[in-house]
Amino acid sequence: MTCLTVGLAWGLVDGLAAWERSLLQLPVGQGLALVGLGAASGAVLGVVSAAPCAAWSRLRGPLQAGSMSLAAITVVTAVARLVREPVLGRVVQPLPGGVPTALAVSLLAGAIPLALLVWLTPTRPRAAIQVWKGWAVILVLVTWFTPRPGRPGPPPAASDEGRPSVVLVTLDTTRADHIGALGAAGDPTPNLDALASEGALFTRAYAQIPVTGPSHASILSGVDPWTHETLANGVALPEEVEVLPQRLHAEGYRTAGFVSAFVLDGAFGFDRGFMVYDDEFLRPRGISALSPVRVYEQLRVRLGAVSEVERRADATVDAALAWADAAGADEPFFLWVHLFDPHGPYAPPPPYDRRYYDGDPRDPAHDTMASVGEVAAYMRPSLEGITDVAWPLAQYRGEVSFADAELGRLVDGLRTRGMLDDAVIVVVADHGESLTEHDYYFNHGAHLYEPSLRVPLVVVGPGVPAGARVDELVEVVDVAPTVLELLALPPTAELSGRSLLPVVRGESAGERVARSICFDRASNQATGSFMRYRRIGLRGQTFSFIYREEGAEELYNLVDDPQERVDLAARAEQGFLVQELTARAEELLAAVGQGAVDRAAGDLGPGVQQRLEALGYVEEGDDR
Repeated sequence: MTCLTVGLAWGLVDGLAAWERSLLQLPVGQGLALVGLGAASGAVLGVVSAAPCAAWSRLRGPLQAGSMSLAAITVVTAVARLVREPVLGRVVQPLPGGVPTALAVSLLAGAIPLALLVWLTPTRPRAAIQVWKGWAVILVLVTWFTPRPGRPGPPPAASDEGRPSVVLVTLDTTRADHIGALGAAGDPTPNLDALASEGALFTRAYAQIPVTGPSHASILSGVDPWTHETLANGVALPEEVEVLPQRLHAEGYRTAGFVSAFVLDGAFGFDRGFMVYDDEFLRPRGISALSPVRVYEQLRVRLGAVSEVERRADATVDAALAWADAAGADEPFFLWVHLFDPHGPYAPPPPYDRRYYDGDPRDPAHDTMASVGEVAAYMRPSLEGITDVAWPLAQYRGEVSFADAELGRLVDGLRTRGMLDDAVIVVVADHGESLTEHDYYFNHGAHLYEPSLRVPLVVVGPGVPAGARVDELVEVVDVAPTVLELLALPPTAELSGRSLLPVVRGESAGERVARSICFDRASNQATGSFMRYRRIGLRGQTFSFIYREEGAEELYNLVDDPQERVDLAARAEQGFLVQELTARAEELLAAVGQGAVDRAAGDLGPGVQQRLEALGYVEEGDDR
């Protein structure tokens, strides 16, 4: 009975702490249900320890029985709070000898109350009772007050109460040519198009790297990937790199982020500067904050199981709007919402699954899928039995349209709450997707052609003229400095990008060359040199150039050949240009540094590895 009581009491506190750590975003009914679930899990833990406690009680008395239960619960709490691996937190360095730090600390924390009570009870029972009570109080305090690392406290008072709020929406894996305002037929993105009419649409915006984590790191920091040295998914953003939410929080902004895929888990540094960072995909909401669930998830990872690694756009938008209800519109805020849906496998919900396709995609009369080459392993189940290549293309368009619909619901929801008055709104994609181009099917990350790099970019806000259409070449790394200028905040010297407001006002920025990088998957697989050989992309107004460490260069004339089909690099008349661009590419390659390559090739750990595999980012012998 003592063990059950201890477990039940701790479970109540754990459930309340889980609710509190969600900043009470859950409705009262769901919050109380979470508390009840926590109490039940604590009671179960007490019951599980009841057998050894009962035997101990017969030998030493109920005080020692309760202490054993308390020790078991302390271990669970310590593991849940101290293990620093994704799902439970950041990665930790092991102690000498390879013993995980969290395991050593948690076992020690569990042994302390048990040892003290065993020693004190026979001779000093009153002191033992005080120790028992004191340790229980410590346990409650740890359970209640230990936040997830990296979360800042309340922001200071805003230096300028009239400063606008900022909403950043990032669309994963979204090609520019699938946006209505950029020429796509069939009105696929009416909500993004409407936003573009309210501000500036950038028709030639490019990503620095066609990889989700590193590209988002550049969007949030304004720093090139070869500078922040994050070139692969699963690699944490270095601590010294300041991101936009950190800067705005210091300026008095409330900050909140809601992401839709594990690749942007806070454990990789993306939660930096956010007061609220929602990377939780388990249901019911809030359950992953319970200590037993956190430990259970870690055990599942160790045994090879994979938990939820993504969520649909509607669930992410629901969470963001719930935060908006709790936050109110009285103070400036920075809100980041990430929508993952266009990423493969393409499986839009109804009616978007049939919006762009009629008929039977498995009809034997179709034969176009026969020409499709190798596809990524994570895409194969969704293409099983498909005979018409038009089906995956239509499904991808459906995903883009579904994400656009949820973008519209987010914007409308914030407007009805009075949170977008004079706000800055930025919508940008992290990278595109190769569908069939260059024999690269339904994937991204290994090519630097137009489909993988050109993305939609829309900026709305005070000082941005409505209906502006900018054809200058720009980059996603320009997002952070643009936001800072719109908020009248000075940029830092570390920024690689530049504000887009001058080109919006019609001031020519001169000839600009967009730079990009990725690992050369084909060369690495052919040579067995994992994460070694890279590609560098240089793109101007009239040309695109791809330099390969292992292999021949490629040069395309974008005026006559916008699809990049005719390689001109070997033609004699292009020799001088190829030589000049090669020198620039090698200079950029030298700037990357071995540290970035080593970080990309580092050991992910089982938890990260399995989750990235589930998202299609890692395949055996392949680059991330």
